[in-house]
Amino acid sequence: GYKRAAWGLDEVAPISGEGRDLPAFNLAITMVDALDTLWIMGLKDEFQEAKLWLAGNLPAKINALDSETIVFETSIRGFGGLLSAYDLSKDPVFKELALKLGTKLYSQVQKGGESPYVFGSKEPGNLAECGTNQLEFRYLSRISGNQSFHEAVDKLYQTVQKQPSLDGLWPNEFESGSGTITMGGGGDSFYEYILKVFLLNGGQSKDKYLWDMFEASVKGMEKHLVQTHPSGTKFLGSRQYGGGKLISGQYGPMEHLACFVPGWLAVGAHSPEGAAHRKQWME
Repeated sequence: GYKRAAWGLDEVAPISGEGRDLPAFNLAITMVDALDTLWIMGLKDEFQEAKLWLAGNLPAKINALDSETIVFETSIRGFGGLLSAYDLSKDPVFKELALKLGTKLYSQVQKGGESPYVFGSKEPGNLAECGTNQLEFRYLSRISGNQSFHEAVDKLYQTVQKQPSLDGLWPNEFESGSGTITMGGGGDSFYEYILKVFLLNGGQSKDKYLWDMFEASVKGMEKHLVQTHPSGTKFLGSRQYGGGKLISGQYGPMEHLACFVPGWLAVGAHSPEGAAHRKQWME
């Protein structure tokens, strides 16, 4: 198991069973990512043991993050893992660690709210890579009182909306205005986060634009991506887009990363703003 073979490392290698660090992380990422699960399962002794190790060792690992570290994965697994641990336990150790890692990630945010694929890169990532830290930074702003965190990354929504779109859907390479439109890899969590970010602060009127983006993306998905197989099975294909229009009528396959869509629709349907669409979205 992890404690025996890989304590303080990123993971247990699946074949050799040996512990190892990964260049993309080097953050004891399995330990961080499992904190909320330990708490929810009532494994408080194991949770405390992990906390003590992280308090003593994670700051140095955060300081050492380099050009091989993937910003997207660090955000959702490392940053999100620490924030989840704090939200559940209210232990200030996790707040301080999240603030340290969040500040490091914040340093990578570009003028238009974009984030790079790896630390130090000047090139923005794709739609999902740029649009999958707004939830974490909004929560960090809430618990730290520093609104600069979420204000920086929320600029992405204005940046994206200035680019060509297909009825509320953007190509993964949104800054070039071309590429694959999909609810799968490269696009998935951008759309997922729009709704979650809107709901995090209680669906405030100042965030109404996020609900509008969510609603438009659902309509665009229904219009352009939902297909029916000859067997009668419905699936979400992908489309190629460029020059302000669809490049061809062909559909790409449904990707496994589109599996968030049913839950995404259900959450939207059961929010107050989704009441008018509840029956349709739940079907």
